[in-house]
Amino acid sequence: MKALREIKKIKNNKVVLTIPPGFAKNEVEILILPHESKKKYDFKDLSGKLEWHGDAVKQQRDLRNEWE
Repeated sequence: MKALREIKKIKNNKVVLTIPPGFAKNEVEILILPHESKKKYDFKDLSGKLEWHGDAVKQQRDLRNEWE
């Protein structure tokens, strides 16, 4: 059976759960964890374009061969 995950807001120290039909006849475990919102980063100001002059494959091989 698949797991069900929902993020709910607590109102007046109560949480309302609606159990899907597939779970109705089974024993279920309910686990309550604090939700930590993940901060989304905006990297638009760091993006750019690199202009490469030369043979990129040759440069890659030269760098790789340094480790041999």
